[in-house]
Amino acid sequence: MTREQIYNIISNSNIAPLYLPQNLPEITNDCLVLQRTSNVASMSTSVGGWEMWTIYVYSPSNPLHTDRMCEQLVELLTDNDIEV
Repeated sequence: MTREQIYNIISNSNIAPLYLPQNLPEITNDCLVLQRTSNVASMSTSVGGWEMWTIYVYSPSNPLHTDRMCEQLVELLTDNDIEV
């Protein structure tokens, strides 16, 4: 799945504003940050592989907000057939 596809799925969910690392502002509100962490090649084939993404969940005001956002994010990704 591409960065754009994941970005569109998450940004349309209204969990929290979604940023990419290159446009990360000073954090003053709840937000999510989408970052590509690696591209792992499959061990059994030279063609296959896995795209790995990290989604950072921030809430400067309340740690309970991070729990709520994480639960919503896992549900959203699972509903869209994205392995979490």
